[in-house]
Amino acid sequence: MLKIIGIVCLSLIIVTGIAVSILEKKEPEPVKVEIKNVLDNIGANQLGWVFFEDSNANGEFDYNEPVFKSVSVAVRRPGDTTAFITVPAEVNGLVKIDGLEPGTYEAQYLNYELEQPYEIGEWALRRYYQIIEEGKSRYSFLPTEWQRIELTGSGFKAKVGLREYQPVAILAIKEGKQLKFYDPARAKILGQSQFEDEAERQFYLKGGQIYYLVDKQLKQFEFKDRLGTIKMDRLYGVKPTEYWLSGDGEVLVYTDEEGRWQYESGKYGCNKRVEVEGGGKLADIAKDGRAVIGDNLITCLGKDKLTVQKLNLPDLTSVKFLNDQTLFYSNDSGSYFYDWQTDKTTKYTALGSGVKAAVSEDGKYIGVKLNNSIMVVDYPAVMASGVEKHYLLPFSGQIVFSRDEVLINQSKPCQPDGDCGEIIRIALKGNGVWEIKDRIELKDIQADEVLGEIK
Repeated sequence: MLKIIGIVCLSLIIVTGIAVSILEKKEPEPVKVEIKNVLDNIGANQLGWVFFEDSNANGEFDYNEPVFKSVSVAVRRPGDTTAFITVPAEVNGLVKIDGLEPGTYEAQYLNYELEQPYEIGEWALRRYYQIIEEGKSRYSFLPTEWQRIELTGSGFKAKVGLREYQPVAILAIKEGKQLKFYDPARAKILGQSQFEDEAERQFYLKGGQIYYLVDKQLKQFEFKDRLGTIKMDRLYGVKPTEYWLSGDGEVLVYTDEEGRWQYESGKYGCNKRVEVEGGGKLADIAKDGRAVIGDNLITCLGKDKLTVQKLNLPDLTSVKFLNDQTLFYSNDSGSYFYDWQTDKTTKYTALGSGVKAAVSEDGKYIGVKLNNSIMVVDYPAVMASGVEKHYLLPFSGQIVFSRDEVLINQSKPCQPDGDCGEIIRIALKGNGVWEIKDRIELKDIQADEVLGEIK
């Protein structure tokens, strides 16, 4: 018996010792590379670069910043059009080229596997890296332009920091049946949708996120954090080109294959068919979840209880929410603001009749294309002054709002040199005063439709 107890105690001691050992075991320290020491090995007749991830973008290698391996350097002689050697970085971020005579050379940093697209769901994206060189204010991107270097008797050494490029703003542009993310500062496409089928899809840009339908599922994609999620999956018989979405992506109204309207929102507790008369193909959704279908106001009271209020706004050509109690609408008799709480209608005579309007996401501006110009109505100024307040812009093209700016799409068929037109950025100054803030070059992308700007 004592022998058995001894064996059990010994076993417990061994197990306890192993457990303590596991608990006390620390993760191995990451291998640190001393960049200075790596470059110390560069001598006569040698070119040497060491690449690192410049996390704070200060152009200097700081303690614990990791080295950067996925890059290569091409070298050529002045006057040549191609490199005579291209060398990838080693695991310590070092590129070393030896056996060269002193003199002038040209070097280029290349995207060694970096510019290959990576996929997230239905999206193919590219990582672009920004070059931040020590002691210089030059900012460039992989692949870089050719730059001259001097190889002296003691060799050539350089430390190069890289940081993933984060654009200040990108444009969501539909070209053909795909949606593309376009960087206006660099005139470069940073990514795009990719679908195996050829179905036409309706993309929405709401709150900086892209929404779209795939296999009767409403999906959401955020470019900034590269996140994709499924928002809703109860879309029975939905037509992909005929649905309307709220600004937060929580309310969807659509027509089924038989033309019947459906209201769907888990947030407000309604997933139910809407019985309306004369709904046509016009709808919009307010921030509080109420929807307008034609001239019918739809309110969800929870537990699949929907109320329908007839607004008596006949023959509509446009209907949009400006806020939770005001609509802008247009028909053959004119263009109007309608407050359904007071049942008050106010005509805006300058807009004329039968117009189709674009409304800014915050409901502040209403944009309408006229014959050879664009009129932008400043709704808060109208309500504050009681008189008609608008901007008259002598341009034509698709209207897109970006806060207090108007983007006017003037795309054209792409030319052999990649010129595909431009987007004019108009800043609205107030009291009808505006100015051209920017002309965005469209390079190698034909903007069939601009959804908006993501900042």
